[in-house]
Amino acid sequence: MTTSAESGLRSRIDVADMLAAAGVALLAVGALAGVVQIARTGWVPSSDQAFIEMAVRDVPSDLPLLGVFSRYGWSHPGPSWFYLLALPYRLAGSASEALAGTSLVLHVVAVAAAAWIARRLDRVAGVLVLVLLDVVLLAAGAAAVRDPWNPQVALVAAGLLVVCAWAAGERRPVAAGLLLPLATLLVQAHAANGPLVVAAVAAAALATWWPGSDRPPVPRGAWVAGAVVALALWVPPLVAQLRGDPGRISELFSAGTGAGPRAGLLGALGVFTGSFGLIPSWAGASAAREPYAQLGIALPVLFLVPMVGLVLAWRAGQWVLVRGVLVSSIATVAVGVGVAMVEVYPLDGTEIVFGYLLVALGSTSATTLAIGLAAALVAAPVAVRSTIRVVGGAVAVALGVTFVAVQSSTATPVPVLAPMVRTLGGAAVAATSPGASLVLLDAADYPGAEGVALALERAGVEVAVAEPELVTRFGPSRFAADSTGRTELIVTAVDRRGELQRNGWTVVAACGPGMDAAGEETIGGLVAFRGPDVSFVADSPGFADELPSCS
Repeated sequence: MTTSAESGLRSRIDVADMLAAAGVALLAVGALAGVVQIARTGWVPSSDQAFIEMAVRDVPSDLPLLGVFSRYGWSHPGPSWFYLLALPYRLAGSASEALAGTSLVLHVVAVAAAAWIARRLDRVAGVLVLVLLDVVLLAAGAAAVRDPWNPQVALVAAGLLVVCAWAAGERRPVAAGLLLPLATLLVQAHAANGPLVVAAVAAAALATWWPGSDRPPVPRGAWVAGAVVALALWVPPLVAQLRGDPGRISELFSAGTGAGPRAGLLGALGVFTGSFGLIPSWAGASAAREPYAQLGIALPVLFLVPMVGLVLAWRAGQWVLVRGVLVSSIATVAVGVGVAMVEVYPLDGTEIVFGYLLVALGSTSATTLAIGLAAALVAAPVAVRSTIRVVGGAVAVALGVTFVAVQSSTATPVPVLAPMVRTLGGAAVAATSPGASLVLLDAADYPGAEGVALALERAGVEVAVAEPELVTRFGPSRFAADSTGRTELIVTAVDRRGELQRNGWTVVAACGPGMDAAGEETIGGLVAFRGPDVSFVADSPGFADELPSCS
């Protein structure tokens, strides 16, 4: 016979589950609203995002073997991010907007998966993971969650990796099957995720063999399946290594990451403590929008939560939560320690690192905090834990509503190069016959050249580069060792128009710097051709002293 107290407890548990499910559903609604916004406003890739789309376009005809190029000359370890984007990109008719929309959807899927996997281990941990990863998403802002840029892959997927490592260590088949492919995706997308991946997989393996008579059997089949998928994803970079392709993995170790000073352990400590400060760095209003991160040391007040949780769970014999705190803490510390190897730069009297190198730290810290808090509550009465779940579910709903509002009202952010790329790319397409063969000169000398080249390629124009050092950026399929017979294309500064015209170039469009609708300064430029495959109406008409601004 069920007592009234038991019925009330079950009711509260059911309410908690329903609230958490509603929170996840609202994230899905927000993702749908964001995709609609992206399709409505359009998205013009440039810089690294343009190179990413070029690589995605090469799947499967000219299959990429390596990842996105690095500013140090080598490529990131593998192409799995391109492969993941390729199917939705093709299903959307090869629209650039599909890359932004897919990135948004995958972030939401990662949050939902992390919460679901964590919940199967501990219900309080599940709702806390959901809430804190929601905070990471919202603090990142609309630009970051819609950005297919490879460093942003780890925005919340790093937190999912930590949860998968915990669950794989608990011998859960789904997590064991996901762990190695997800780890491969993260490290192939950006080499800076290497310390996280190594630590998470190692911690999961150690936790798997933690002794205990009441533990389920090791899901060897799931581990093998995940390993097979991961190994398959490492075949392309291995082929590139054996062929000696430029940008191959060995160049990462031989060329290194610059000759400048490193953050060192003190700098790593500053970044780590900041992620557990009273207001964590990842929960700030502009957490993922800041281009730089300072290395000052903060008081890591919140790191006391997982440490206290570890002690309490150990004393209570709650070994699932003990292992969860250990695995998540090891992974997060590894991310922090990895910062020690990062190059630092002086800025206004302080040392900074590029913020994109710290993207993974936000969600790993948030996940560690969530698991640690669940462990700290292990000795609390059942009614208190169920109440925490209800409150957490309500917070998840509130954050989900906020996410829907943000994604519904925020137009796709316009990169600083987008107005110029849109203007010059459109003019270049109008001036060029489909099927023409072009060679892009000085492709690395002026920002936005890659975006114009992509616009032409999307219109059916073949665009190649002749400089071997640009193969890692544009891909081997766009390298032309012999550019004889190709029309030359250049994107450059507007003050070169006179020089270019004197040397036989036809300038088809030019625009000056200006301001976009958000009040951000835009960059100006011109596009010019020299050769036989261009259908010009006239040489760029009306070159007045004041050019129209790029818009």
